[in-house]
Amino acid sequence: MIEQTIAAIATPSGNGGIGIIKISGPLSKEIARRLFIPNRSAPIDFRSHRLYYGHIIDSVRGEPIDEVLLTVMHAPNTYTREDVVEINAHAGSTVLERIMEEVLKNGARIAEPGEFTKRAFLNGRIDLTQAEAVIDIISAKTEMGLKSAAAQLNGEMSDRVNVIRNDLIQVLTEIEAAIDFPDDLYDSPDTSGIKSKLNTHGILPLTRLIHAYDNAHIYRDGARLIIVGRPNVGKSSLMNRLLEKERVIVTDIPGTTRDVVEDSVNISGVPVILADSAGLHESTDPVEIIGMAKTKEHVERSHKVLMMLDADEGITSGDHAVYQRISQLEPILVVNKVDLMASGFKIALPDSWKVAHTVYVSALFGTGMETIRSAIKKELIGERDVNDIGIIPRLRHKKAFEHAIENLEQAIATLDDNGLFELIKIDLSAAIHTLGSVVGFSADPDILDEIFSQFCIGK
Repeated sequence: MIEQTIAAIATPSGNGGIGIIKISGPLSKEIARRLFIPNRSAPIDFRSHRLYYGHIIDSVRGEPIDEVLLTVMHAPNTYTREDVVEINAHAGSTVLERIMEEVLKNGARIAEPGEFTKRAFLNGRIDLTQAEAVIDIISAKTEMGLKSAAAQLNGEMSDRVNVIRNDLIQVLTEIEAAIDFPDDLYDSPDTSGIKSKLNTHGILPLTRLIHAYDNAHIYRDGARLIIVGRPNVGKSSLMNRLLEKERVIVTDIPGTTRDVVEDSVNISGVPVILADSAGLHESTDPVEIIGMAKTKEHVERSHKVLMMLDADEGITSGDHAVYQRISQLEPILVVNKVDLMASGFKIALPDSWKVAHTVYVSALFGTGMETIRSAIKKELIGERDVNDIGIIPRLRHKKAFEHAIENLEQAIATLDDNGLFELIKIDLSAAIHTLGSVVGFSADPDILDEIFSQFCIGK
């Protein structure tokens, strides 16, 4: 049983119309009775899931702090399955902190990051995949990421994992019966049937979930793109066009960008961190040298590279030098300044250059922006239809699925070798335990701490 009462400001800092303080735990209603004065003289009964209008007062001096709407929700029909109180006050750091001070003075403590959701998990209202979905909903940057997170919060991931886990438990029951009661069975267990079940009900559905991660996790986790090229080919202008705002200073002076500049953007439904980089060239300027070193670091961490060329100048020795630095990544080649060229212009690429796509744009006039967005999306997610993508496992889930498959494959190998059922039981039990860790049946405390530490305070 969780005996402490926790409280937190559940809305972002800053001025606004409404700020919410959330309280959860056994003292929640008592704290509300001490601090809340209703806007009528009749005694308040605190019926569940009702809004009450009144004031929060200083518990010592009895002076009003703010006019509020207060909600009391009785366990177990709450987010945490504990008694919960929410105070809707005016948003502003001073007033919210003053109310929080009174709440803490009367028996609550400040909640840790994610502690409300952690209590929802520990009290059995949600499982671990649903708790992770809460993080994904809060941090979703695109409609597709939100759609997948909502499906996971609704229990679709849990349902799939639990079906697999329960089917494997049924197989384990057969094996344990063969171990514990060999003389009571008319026939030995059907090893071919067990192998078929391990494949059909274990390895195949787990493989499909792994493919779902590989194919679509970028919708949730996002991608990193960097624009590279020699100085003054239009990198900063392209970034501003893709961001649809003036994020980077643009001048005719080569080397204006000395550092890597990043910003987030939604490119055809894919969340992307887009980076503009210092021009890559030979230099003795110490600041430019530092900027180019940072560009190299960002290139190594990027999912894809956009390499820009100047259509008017053609491919120069400087362009060859840039390509040599990124050739292993097969960049998307962006040929800029086509507004200066004749219609239908195509640049002649060296035979040794391997590029993913070549697109022609005018960053100055915005020509070709949809083409480059399509090329980026194709490189990041291929031809998949976003409507066919459902839940998207996390990396933690993928690794667990891979580990479970290894256990099941080892169990099948033991069956093929006419091995002992005791050995098969060990591998099958390990797979079941691993799947249990995904939904939270057997999660390590360190994993729980890591997951819930990703939350903001108040959720």
